[in-house]
Amino acid sequence: MKRILLGLVALTSVVGVGSAGVFYARDVWSKRAAADGDTAQAPNTLPRDLTPQPIPLPTEPAPEAIAASDPFGRGGGASAARVEMGEDRYANTSRTAAVESEAGEIPDASEIEARRDEMPATRSSEPLAYRDRARRGGRYAERPAAAAEAAEEAPIELSATENREAGQEGEPRAVASPSLGRQVDRYGRPMASKNQAPVREDEPEEPQDTPPAVERPLRPEVTDPPADDAPLEQAAAGEEGTGRPGDPQLSGSQAPTLTIEKMAPPEIQIGKPAKFIIKVRNAGSVVAQGVEIHDSIPQGTQLIDTSPVAKREPRGVLVWDLGTLKPGDEQKVELQLMPTAEGEIGSVATLHFRTEASVRTVATKPQLVVEMSGPEKVMKGAEVTFRIKLSNPGSGAATGVVLTEQVPDGLAHSTGKELELEVGTLKPGETRELALALTAAAAGAVTNVVTAVGEGNLKAEARAELEIVAPQLQVSLAGPKRRYLERNATHTISVSNPGTAPAKDIELVAVLPKELKFIEANNGGQFDAATHSVMWSLEELPPQETGTVTLTTLPVAAGEARVQIRSQAQGGLKDQREEVVMVEGLAAINFQLSDVNGPIEVNGQTTYEVKVTNQGSKAASNLRLVALLPREMKPISADGPVRYRVEGQRVVFEPLKQLAPKADTSFTIKAQALKPGDLRVQVQLATDEIREPITKEESTRVFGDE
Repeated sequence: MKRILLGLVALTSVVGVGSAGVFYARDVWSKRAAADGDTAQAPNTLPRDLTPQPIPLPTEPAPEAIAASDPFGRGGGASAARVEMGEDRYANTSRTAAVESEAGEIPDASEIEARRDEMPATRSSEPLAYRDRARRGGRYAERPAAAAEAAEEAPIELSATENREAGQEGEPRAVASPSLGRQVDRYGRPMASKNQAPVREDEPEEPQDTPPAVERPLRPEVTDPPADDAPLEQAAAGEEGTGRPGDPQLSGSQAPTLTIEKMAPPEIQIGKPAKFIIKVRNAGSVVAQGVEIHDSIPQGTQLIDTSPVAKREPRGVLVWDLGTLKPGDEQKVELQLMPTAEGEIGSVATLHFRTEASVRTVATKPQLVVEMSGPEKVMKGAEVTFRIKLSNPGSGAATGVVLTEQVPDGLAHSTGKELELEVGTLKPGETRELALALTAAAAGAVTNVVTAVGEGNLKAEARAELEIVAPQLQVSLAGPKRRYLERNATHTISVSNPGTAPAKDIELVAVLPKELKFIEANNGGQFDAATHSVMWSLEELPPQETGTVTLTTLPVAAGEARVQIRSQAQGGLKDQREEVVMVEGLAAINFQLSDVNGPIEVNGQTTYEVKVTNQGSKAASNLRLVALLPREMKPISADGPVRYRVEGQRVVFEPLKQLAPKADTSFTIKAQALKPGDLRVQVQLATDEIREPITKEESTRVFGDE
């Protein structure tokens, strides 16, 4: 057993050394051939192609082995399908190489799905992210994980270089785009030389003398859309729109159904190009807009070419813009990949598309117009009817229309101050006429406002100016406030209309107290003895006018005479007033002085009589009487209703407390004449009512012996 093992080891070593020599010779030969052939065939290419080429496997399995592992079971031999390429299997463009397809043409997806169970497993037991395979002594050794991560993170500039000259159109190449003179590793990744610092991803490459290969355009730059992780701004209220109605076909429910299928050979080999296909089909009934396929280059592979040309996002994602897919349309894209690492290869393709839906509607503009009419002037207490015309001259229906009114001061409604009427919907061009009945409650200028509101901030109002007029009555009495008994009093009674409308059917009444006796009245005044009142009638009294009548009375009793004046007119107008007249009696004292016995002789006696009469209507109080005799006479005695005293030539009577109206009294004074002559006696009378004494004088002729 040991011998067998040693023999196998020796055989393996010999085969490995031989294979390495063969590969080295082939590599040198291919580079020389490329230098000679490329110069002759492609004058526009560089004199020396430094593009990294895929390194083939050390050994190539026999056709029989490939045929035996054919998952599609197409016979025991190798497939006869050949891929005609402008480059050989080592990516040399000097000749055309025939590459044996290990799997033949890629079958349909349905056939792959039907025979999925027959396909061999291709999953590697070792994760590609942490292992790297390198040829060391005929065995695969594990590279440290740090080195693998560094290799994965190394910046790789991938592009598909256009090479579509005569005879080479559509022939893909696995190329990289390092700067001229820069070394690359076996997978085409740029490597730093001993005298050159490593190229950083963020540093621009230095310009070269030879123009670089033409790269296919990357994904077009879009300046407006934000990054995927950029937060969206909140829509601003009131922002004006810019949208337009779309195609009428976009109306209604839009539900495109897109299917995506990604296909690849069940097995690919390092160093041999492999084709991956992605199919997209619109199985729905609606057009899909902006269809894009996003896919990443599988880890462990290098991109050779894409068909159609893919754009590349900054994050390295390949993007195919398929544009619009109509219902039933199908498109496919292809990726030519060069495997560079052993293990399970694959990536996830995502499908991006948008669906457009549109709707058309008509924007209408409802309007509300309110018109109101009514009388300009109305009498207080009358009913006021306002005619309201509500219309919608707009192009849309006004909904939720409500009429409101705040009844102003001066007007009244039986339900209160706040009125509301639900009108509902008012169609375009529709007009409704309404009537609002109010009552004129108080005189003055009134502004009535009716407001119509509707949904959508609709609002309109109408105003009507109204003057409420009303007559008024005011009565007054002008005349003496104090009157003596038995003296006629004349009263002037006035009735005025300070209102704004004529007062009609006016009745004026003066009710007399018992202290006053009716004498006469002008303007047809009629005295009613039963009610002890005087009445006048007036058909109409214009506004701001005053009517007067006169009334004559006779005070017959002292005291407060209360005269009542009442007036009423049509419409319930009323007014009344009461005036007080003080009626007093007048003490009218009259007295007479006479000589009863004269003339007389010397030493003769005579009598003087004083008769006092109260002719007034009031008792005279504290009546005082004093008689003054001349020196030629001597007072002898006196007599009267009160006691007296003699004070020299004066005879003084005590005050008489009261002398009733129409009453009289007498005083007598007896005197003796001492000397002849024309002697004169004076009597003075005073009362509380007569503060200044009244003086009367009587003459007596006295004769004597001559």
